Amino acid sequence: MVDVIEFNDVWDAVDKIADRLPFVSGKLRSLVEERVGIKKLEIQASSPDPVYAVDSAFPSSPLDLVGMSMSIIAVAVVMYSHGKTNVKRSRKMLVEFLGELDQDYVAALARIEERRHALSVVDNAEMLVIDGEILPRRGSSDLWPSVEQLSIMLVKEAIRRGIPLVGVLKRSYSRHIANIINVSLSDKAIASLVLRRGEYIEVKHNQGQLAKLGCKIVFYKPLRGLAEAVKLEICSRAVPVEDVVAVLAREAGPTGLPWLIDLVDSIVKKEVVHINAVHGLLLARLARARRHSLVYHANPQEKSRTRLL
Repeated sequence: MVDVIEFNDVWDAVDKIADRLPFVSGKLRSLVEERVGIKKLEIQASSPDPVYAVDSAFPSSPLDLVGMSMSIIAVAVVMYSHGKTNVKRSRKMLVEFLGELDQDYVAALARIEERRHALSVVDNAEMLVIDGEILPRRGSSDLWPSVEQLSIMLVKEAIRRGIPLVGVLKRSYSRHIANIINVSLSDKAIASLVLRRGEYIEVKHNQGQLAKLGCKIVFYKPLRGLAEAVKLEICSRAVPVEDVVAVLAREAGPTGLPWLIDLVDSIVKKEVVHINAVHGLLLARLARARRHSLVYHANPQEKSRTRLL
C-alpha cells in the first residue's frame, strides 16, 4: 500500500517519513512473530572443536590472451581448534590454448574443488562451515550435476557423523519468508529490520532435496559487528539449530559474519591474484624468444586488474 504524504518543504517530508518508520518496522515485526516466529539465542551453547571453514575463489572472468585463455581457482580450508588456526591452501590454473575458457565451467569446477576439500575433513570436524550455498543453483556447464552430487554427499556425510554443516550466505535475494507474510521485500531486508541482536528466524528449507534431509534456513542478528541479518543454511540433526546459530552469532567479526568465514574468504582472494604474476612472468619469458605476442591481451583495452568471485 502506498502512503501519500503531503508536505510543506523537504524538512517537513523528512519528519513525516521518519515518524512513520517505527510504526512500519513494528508492524513488520508483528507479522513475522505471528506467521513465522522470532526466537532468542541460547548464548551458553558449548563451542564445537575443531571447526573447519572452507571457501573457494576465482576471477570474475577469464584472462583472455591472444594464444590462450586463463583462469585460476583457489580453495582454502581453515581449522580452528584450541584457540589456534591452521590453514591449507590449494591452487589450480586453468588454461584453454587457442580458445576461450567458459566462465560457467570455471565456477562449477571451483564448487567441485571446494566440496572435495570439505569432504576430506568432514570426519575430523565438529562443525563444518562453507562460504555460500550448500547446494548451488545449476549453470549451463556439464559439471553442475557433479556439484549437486558432491553437495548432497557432503550433507549426508555430515549427518552420518552427527556434525552441523552450515552454509553462510553473504548475499541473499530470496523471498521465502516474504511470501509467507506477503510483503514485497527480500528475506534479508525483513530479518535485518525486525530482528534484534541475539534473535533469529528459522524456517524449513525451500529446496526440495535439502528439506528432505532436514536442512533449515535461518536468519539471525549477530551479537556484534554490522547489524545486518546473516543468512544460514543449516543441516544438523544431532546438534540443535539454536546451538549452531548461537555459536556463529557470538563469533561475529566486524562484518557481522562469523570471523572464520571472513578469514577463509580473505585467504582465497589473496591466492587468486597469483594469475597476474603468472601472466607477467609469461610475458617476460616469451619476450626472450620473441613470442610474447602470444600472451598479449586479446582485447588491448582489457585491464589487468583481477576482480574476484
